[in-house]
Order: sequence, then structure tokens, then C-alpha cells
Amino acid sequence: MLWSASTISAVSSDTEPTVVVQFDAGKYIFNAGENTGRAWLQGRSKWAKAKGIFLTQNGTQRGSGLAGLTMFLADAGVKSLDVVGPEGVSHFLASMRTYLWRGGINVKVAEAQATLTETEKAKPTPIFKDSKVNIYAIPLFASSSETSAQNSGVNVGEKRKRDASPDSTTKRPHTERGGTDGSNLTSRIASPDFTPLALTGEHAVEWRKLTVENMFPATTAPPPPTTDPSTKQKKKGKNKAADPDTKAVAATPTPAPAPEEPQKHLGRKDVLAHRDRLLPPFQSSVSRPSLGYVVVGPAVRGKFDVAKANELGVPKGPIRGKLTAGQDVTFEVDDGNGGKVQKTVHPHQVVGPSDPPHVVMILDVPSVDHIPSLVSAFNDSPFYSSLRSQNETHQKEHVVHAVFHILGNDVLENKTYRSFMDGFSTTTHHIVSSRQHAPDPATFTSAAVNQLSLGQLDSQMFPPHHYRLESLNVVSGASSLPSNVHPFRTGLVVDVRPARAPALDEAIAKYDRFHPVAAGDTALVIPEDVKKAFEEAQAVATGLPVKLLDSPSATENALVIPLGTSSALPSKYRNVSSTFIQRQEGNILLDCGEGTWGQLCRAFGRDDTSGGVWEVLRNLKCIYISHIHGDHHIGLAKVLAMRKQLSPPPQHPLYLVGTRPVHLYIREQSDIEDLGVDDPSGNGVVSILSDSLNFRGPETQRYSRVQQRDREEWMGHSRSVALKRQLCAALGLKNFTTVDVDHRTRCYGLVLDYPDGGRIVFSGDTQPTPNLVKAGQNATLLIHEATMGDDQEELAAQKAHSTIGQALAIGKEMNARNIMLTHFSARYPKMPPAVLQMNDADPNTTIVLAFDHAQVRIADMPKLKAYLPALEKFFGDVASVEEDAEEAAVIEVDTGVPHAG
Repeated sequence: MLWSASTISAVSSDTEPTVVVQFDAGKYIFNAGENTGRAWLQGRSKWAKAKGIFLTQNGTQRGSGLAGLTMFLADAGVKSLDVVGPEGVSHFLASMRTYLWRGGINVKVAEAQATLTETEKAKPTPIFKDSKVNIYAIPLFASSSETSAQNSGVNVGEKRKRDASPDSTTKRPHTERGGTDGSNLTSRIASPDFTPLALTGEHAVEWRKLTVENMFPATTAPPPPTTDPSTKQKKKGKNKAADPDTKAVAATPTPAPAPEEPQKHLGRKDVLAHRDRLLPPFQSSVSRPSLGYVVVGPAVRGKFDVAKANELGVPKGPIRGKLTAGQDVTFEVDDGNGGKVQKTVHPHQVVGPSDPPHVVMILDVPSVDHIPSLVSAFNDSPFYSSLRSQNETHQKEHVVHAVFHILGNDVLENKTYRSFMDGFSTTTHHIVSSRQHAPDPATFTSAAVNQLSLGQLDSQMFPPHHYRLESLNVVSGASSLPSNVHPFRTGLVVDVRPARAPALDEAIAKYDRFHPVAAGDTALVIPEDVKKAFEEAQAVATGLPVKLLDSPSATENALVIPLGTSSALPSKYRNVSSTFIQRQEGNILLDCGEGTWGQLCRAFGRDDTSGGVWEVLRNLKCIYISHIHGDHHIGLAKVLAMRKQLSPPPQHPLYLVGTRPVHLYIREQSDIEDLGVDDPSGNGVVSILSDSLNFRGPETQRYSRVQQRDREEWMGHSRSVALKRQLCAALGLKNFTTVDVDHRTRCYGLVLDYPDGGRIVFSGDTQPTPNLVKAGQNATLLIHEATMGDDQEELAAQKAHSTIGQALAIGKEMNARNIMLTHFSARYPKMPPAVLQMNDADPNTTIVLAFDHAQVRIADMPKLKAYLPALEKFFGDVASVEEDAEEAAVIEVDTGVPHAG
């Protein structure tokens, strides 16, 4: 039975540790932090046969890639998936309902018990098991908060955004219909004043369960029969001609009890009617735990000794199979005198000793305060204690081959923790992740080496990604660590059976063209024809009129950094949607797809705690989310969570402008993790409804009923209008106006007007619409989606997107001086179709393409335009050897078009 554990991503600027345990028949994924899906693409691992995702914590650090990864797996053909995590993982998943939906996958959720009885400690029950593995979950608590949290029922260190009663804790599916008030959930939903906010206890748990079923319809079981069972029995009898038992029942009926009124089965429609309303508030019954996981593989029976079986006279055939299965067998043999005698052979006579189950552990220890809980968990349980043992008897029962340690600050330096590590067998391998002691290499090496190459064209416009090949801190007293300690690196493979030491996947090194250059081991290779194209483009840029470059207005001096230019899906080269606008008055993010935080880190660097990305984040004053599609906002919670870590905190609020579904899920995720929403200190996240700022007048009527029923002050139209004035003052804006555009879901473009007459227009996702033309007349810069090439106009219409030609036509009607095209289909993983001929046709408009990590002042758009021929040449020469069939398959699912490279 061959199986292994490997690392998909490590701790870095743009990823968190993810471990995959893999058998031929299944994969088990541990943690899904930001960019897990994109890292999987970069590493060329296959998606198929994934069985489950196991989170060690709820929230952004370990789970902000959950939605994206689930969509990747579903689109790659995975039909059934278990999602396992601490208490609250159902709420965490249900909060994604407005943007995560896949009809063909069965998703089951299990929550680990936060507190265990003495019996459960002595003999733990797997949280998940199948034919290959038994997986156990160990809750770990911070010692300073565990006792008080258990007494108070409040998550210590977390600010409650909404009052609630604690939900019950269980790891089994909730099927009870009764609630804490004794009423039936069905009848409560039928009430005219029903609100999910009022649900507590089992009703709240059931509501979240139904919500998840609604997100994944394949999960929903068929409703129970509502007909009288006795009637059904009689009908069967009429159709079955020869069943005497059935006839007897029909001939001598017994009086039936009075039938109960059938209970309505709650299903998708019941939940769907309230989809746009807040979930029941979640509050854990104990302090927020981290989980450790123990993965126990199968025992492998010993080898059948054919020679010994022949010697003992065991006949060939099924009888030998019984011995292999562990059964004694008896058969006749000659007695030597012409007669027969019975002979019994026992399995141990012909089958070698079994190989005991091998074990892999994933331990997430966020702080030194969690160490006592971890030590107690292993000391208090005979089962776990036997795994952390150097006793020969215990090692014959289980072989702990590898322990993955995901450690917070100072844990690795802690003497108690080192003593805990020493308790395992001397043959156990320890793979250690500690941000304090880790380097920060490039995760997306394909994109990073491209950026290095483009730096040869213009080092200011295409600066290299921030990275670090060495750790900032040396592990003190490293000699006191166990002998088999290995750094947690991306692409590490640990063969569990047959057991081998961890080794780097050879394919990772083969396709990594960045780090050999960064380390100085090899030179950056740029083909001669590309070098020539670079030189010609530089000459054109140098000849541009000086006034175009050196006399910008305040608006033209704004720095525009596309952080993600891919639509729907990331690729190895491009991330999903986000554009960063940097001005002295304050920074703005236009959309915030998954991985936006990592892109900011790579652009500005995170090592300088008083500068770099932290200063950029401190000066971030507005995040604008155009609509609820996942590629535009899944990274939002991560950015908000990182902002919460700023010390000292910002002196101003962050204005979050979006449609109701955007605010909805952020508020619900705030029940799991404090994201700063409505922080009373005045520097938190302030919600503004984009519908209230529409250039044609407010469009809030559709929300008014929900607002009145659920008493949501943050939904008030007049409140959003008043906050808009504060937002304009904070960013030095003359006006901030949204534009209803034409997409498959409610979507708004944006017009930013500046006092100097400058205007920046952002389209969001849309088909060509006159609204944007009308609202954005005479734009200084139009940032417009151009998802499809002009040969895909029909497909663009089906998906309510624009082609490149359509986007340019809108810019021309708008009389935009500069047009930046972005949001290119994933079927163009490197570069979309060029617009060179279109620039030639309209010399009065500067037309450019957005590139991930380009840093362009609006005044420098003519320079980027001059570089386009060289960029087209460069991307045309990027080695096609990097193509990946798995990535192409996912692209085809999204676009409906076979990927041609």
C-alpha cells in the first residue's frame, strides 16, 4: 500500500502551509490558505481523487483559499468532498453561499468536538475514516484563555459583532428539528416575521447545514416519504404477484393508528428564500481552538510464503486466499498409508508478519500558550501517548513516520515544545514550518522569472518581486532539536510507505527557472530576438515628448498597479482581479480577488514592519468591490485580517464599498475572526452600499424589506450617502459615483472624480453598456474588462463580458485619453491578443494592456504603449514547456473553449 505526504505550499508572502496526504485512490488536503489553488497549479499536482479538506483553524490564515480550492476540485470532476474543521467551520462555509455554488459535488461538513470526555480522550473516535485512513482531530487551546472561555462561552480575544447564544458542539451531522424554544424549525420559517438572526442552538446549526446543502445541491438527500406507510405497502402488494408474506398482510389487516400530520421536509427552496439575509450569529461554546490531525494509514498484511505453503501441502486456489485473509484452514492430505487425514494450517505458518499502520501528523500550534494543551492531549490519551513513544511495543503497533509542525512565533524556541518533539521515535521525521525562521522564496516562480526578464525592459515599471532566500532569524540551540528535523518547503515529498526521508520533488526544481537566477547560480537568459525588441521599444519610449512624461497633473501622477489581471481563474502567470491605485491622499483597491494580499507583499515587501506593504496597508482608505463573483472579492477578508494586525492601528477608517452580498459575507465571517467591521474605535471597516451611490439615483428598494425585518442600520441609504462625503474628504475626491453595468449578477462600475478635473473610470465586469459611457465622459483613465478576444464575441455575450474590441469602442465613445484593458480570460494564461493595430488606428488614445505587477503612473501610459511590441515578442517566446494539462482542463471548464496555449 503506497502512500505519501507532500507540501503544496509553505509559509511565504503569498501562501500558508498546505499538506496533502496521497494514496492512489485518494488525496486528503490539510489546510487551504490563500492561494492554495494557484500554488497547486504552479506545482503541477493533479486535482483528481481529492476526498477531503481538513482545516486546522477557521478563518483567513488557514481557510481563505477554501472557496477557490473547492471550485477548482469541483470543476476538475471531484464528485464528493468532506470539509472538516473546528467548531464553526459550517458557519464559515455557509458564509460563502452568495458566491460559492457547484451543482455536481456532494459536500459534507464535520466539526470536531471542542471538548472531550475522559472516555473520548482514552479512546478517541476518528473525525473521518474510509478504506484508507482513520483521521483523528485533537483540539488545542491557548492555556491563558481556556478556562475562562469554557466558563463564559465567549471566544477569548475576539470581538463579538452580533449577540448570540452559543451553538452546540458536535462532530456528527445535526438532524434534529427541535430547537431550544421547543418549536419546530419548519413552523418558525413559515412565520411572517421569521428571521434567521433569531435562530439559536440546534435550529441555528440546522440552518447552516441546510445552507451548505443549498450551495451544493448534490449533497441534498431526497425528502422522506409523506404518504401513509400502510397505503404504500398495499400498493406494492398489487404490483407483486407471488409474495405470500405480502398477501398475508393484505388479507388480515390490523387497525392502523391515527396518522400524524406529515412534517414538511426543509429543502433548498426554504433556505433560498432567505439567502440574502444574515446567518444566525455564530459563537463558540469554548475559546477558539486550533486542531492537530493524526492520520493513521492501513496495516499491511505480511507476504504470503508460497514455498512454505507448498511444503505444508496447502492446495492452490481459494483456500490460500483464506490464509492470506487471516483465517485458519483445514484440508485433507495423504496419511502415507493410502488414507486421508485432516490437516490444519494457521496463517502465521505461511504469511509473514504484518506491517503496522503508519502515521502522519499535522500539528498547528499558533502560540506558546497552546503548548500545554498539546502536551496534555498526548499525555491524557493512551492512544496518542502510544504514538509519541520510543517504546518498542508501541512502535510495533503504529509507526509515526512524519510530523508536520505548523508553528507560531517563539514555539520552536520553547524548551517544552522541544521536549515534546523529543518524545517521538528517533526515526520520526519532523517537518517544521515557522515564519520566524523561514525564508520567503517566490511561490509563483513562472511569474517571478517573467518579472525579472521584464525588468530588463524597464526596471521601474517592472520591478522584481520581493523575496528572501534566507531566514531572518537563526534557530537558537539548533543542536538540541531532534536529529530528523527538516524545513517545511514547497514541493517536499515524504514517502510514508515505503518509508523514505523527505525529499524535494524533482519536477519543482526542473521547472523553477527563478531561484537559480536569484541565487546567482545561473544567468537570466533572454533570447536575442527579444533583446532586440526590448532595445527598439526603449528607443521609442526615449523619444516620447517630454511633456507627456514630466508634467503630470495630480491625477496623472497616480500610480496604477494591476495586482491581478485574470478572469475567473488564476494561472501560473496571472492572478485574479485586483487593481491598486496609489495616491498621496490615500490608496484604493479596485476589487480584491484571492491572493491580493500576497500580490501586495510581492510588490512592496513585508519584512520592514514599519514600511513596505504594512505602510501601504496603513494608508489604504477604500476597497471597492464591483460585484459578488468570487474572482473579484475572495481576497477581501484576508486583507482586512492583515489590516487588523497593524500596530499601532491606523488613524482612519477603511471604507468598504460594495453590494449587499459583499457586506453580508464579511459580517458573517467576522463571527469567526475579527475583521474590524464597525470597530467602535473609529479606525475599523465602514460599510457603504454601492447601490446608494449610483449615478442614476439610489437603487436600494430591493433591500428595503430585508433591512426593515432584520433592523440592519448599515443598510440605510442616507447613511451610505453621508459616509460617501467622508470618503471623498479622506481620499481628496470631488466625487465617488457608482454605475450600474450589465453583468450576470448585480454589478457596479466606478467613477472617481478629482479636484484637478482628472477622472478614473473602472468598468467592473460588464457587457458594453451606455451607462458607463454616460457616467465616465472624458475619462483620464478607463480601466475596462476585456475578457475575450474579438473572435469570441458570442461567448462574451453568453457570459456577459466584453471583448477587446468592444471595450475599446466604449473607451472611444467615452472620449477616454488612456485605456487600460484587464480581466483577460484564463484561456490566455500569459498574454491576451495584442492591441497594436488598434493603437495605430487611434493615435489620440493611449491603449495599454494590464500586466500583473506592472507599476505605471497614468502619465507613463504612453511609455507602456511603446513597450507593447516588445512585450508581445517576449510573451510569445515564453517556453511552451510550462504548459500544464491539468490547468488547461480547468480553463476549458470555465471558458467552454479548449485551451490552445
